Order: sequence, then C-alpha cells, then structure tokens
Amino acid sequence: MSNDDILATLKKHLPEVEEESQVNLTKTQIHNFGENMKGINEFIGAAQTLVVNLNKIRNLAEKIQWIDDLLKQEENTSTIQILNTERQTHIANIKYMLENSKFMGVGLFDTELSCVINGKRFSLNIENPLHFIDDNMLEYCILKNDELNDLLLKVSQRLNGDDDNSSAVKEFDDLPSDILSDKLF
Repeated sequence: MSNDDILATLKKHLPEVEEESQVNLTKTQIHNFGENMKGINEFIGAAQTLVVNLNKIRNLAEKIQWIDDLLKQEENTSTIQILNTERQTHIANIKYMLENSKFMGVGLFDTELSCVINGKRFSLNIENPLHFIDDNMLEYCILKNDELNDLLLKVSQRLNGDDDNSSAVKEFDDLPSDILSDKLF
C-alpha cells in the first residue's frame, strides 16, 4: 500500500471521526449545562427559602423589639416577668427556625451558598440573626431580606441575559461583600 493510498483512506474516514467527535462534544456540553442549571435552581431555591425564613424571623424580631420597649417603661414586676417569658418564647421560636432552616439538607444560616451563571459568581452568606439580638436584629433581617431580593433579581436578569442594561438595580460591586461576589472560581 502506497502513501497516497493510506492518505486517501485516512481522508475518506476522517469526516466520520470528526462527526463522532462533534457528537460526543455536544453530549458533554448538554450534560454540563444540565449540571449547571441544577446548581442554579438549587441556589435560587435556597435563597427563596432564606427570604421566607428571614420574614418569619423578622416578624418575631419585631415582637421582641416591642417587648424590649415595653420592658424599659414597665415597673410592675409581674408584668415584667410575663414580658420576659414572652420574649424568651420568641427567642426560642427563632432558635427553632434557625435549626430547621434547611434546603435539601443544607443549613441556610452561617453557610456560604454560591453558583456561577455565565461566568459570574453569585455568593451569599446570611449570619445567624440571633448574633444581633442586642444590636438591631430587626434591621439586620430587613437589610438581608432586601439584599436577598436584589440578589434574586440579579440572578434572574443574568439568566435572561439582560443584566448589563439594568440601571434600576445596584451593581454587584455596590452590594455588601457577604451577599454577592463577582469572583470566578
């Protein structure tokens, strides 16, 4: 067999090899896309669960703040005891919610959650609101809830491909670093 025959045979079979390679490449890309979308969906679900739980904790924090305001003015010892008991009940309810705030078995508070969408990394970490019990827990919950809603909006815009043209929402760099990060893996 001459070199020309070998070359002709290779050229004859080469398009088939290239075609098989493209088919495998497409299969791999679809698989990766599915894995990425699954991670994005899980991230969105975790963020939405955090929003719901922060709203519940915020409602309890409002009650605690109201009780604290009453305690500053109250002089009757039996009323003070009742208010302290009610305050402790609300704190216990918050602790219970924090222990059970999970998404797919992952605790949501004091846990960094992240995903990558079109090369942009979205990351969030919400601290345990009880760390702020004596220092504006209510305001902390409101702030973090607003930041989570901004994050979910940015994720939605990024998925739709229209995040670059939005002027109504803060840019990533304008948001606190514990909520958003634009670092790549």
